[in-house]
Amino acid sequence: MGPHIFQTCPSANYFDCRAMSIGARSQSARTYLERHMSEFMECNLNELVKHGLRALRETLPAEQDLTTKNVSIGIVGKDLEFTIYDDDDVSPFLEGLEERPQRKAQVYITNHNTRGFSSMVNCHSYHNFVNLPFCL
Repeated sequence: MGPHIFQTCPSANYFDCRAMSIGARSQSARTYLERHMSEFMECNLNELVKHGLRALRETLPAEQDLTTKNVSIGIVGKDLEFTIYDDDDVSPFLEGLEERPQRKAQVYITNHNTRGFSSMVNCHSYHNFVNLPFCL
């Protein structure tokens, strides 16, 4: 069945999502996710992290940018221990991202690829998160 993201509401309702963003200015992140949803199925770990960062970046004000000081990335998987990338460890993931206006939100991306084990990537900037479960 592959990895899944579930959105749980205070009312105890829950939703199985392929992509979801919540939080302030989340619509711009949802728009990014909807436009690129078809690409997620074939992405590797680095590509999914970049998609998560791009969606997160779309939520920031135009004068703000994702940097090693305001972004951290967590990765976990079936055969991968949970690892958090902070500060300078985030640099390789931020390199290659084109500069664009940015806003704030919380973003979740699910990749239902069946090529192997499930993993989870979590990126955050301030109080905004991007979760990307995927299969290799």
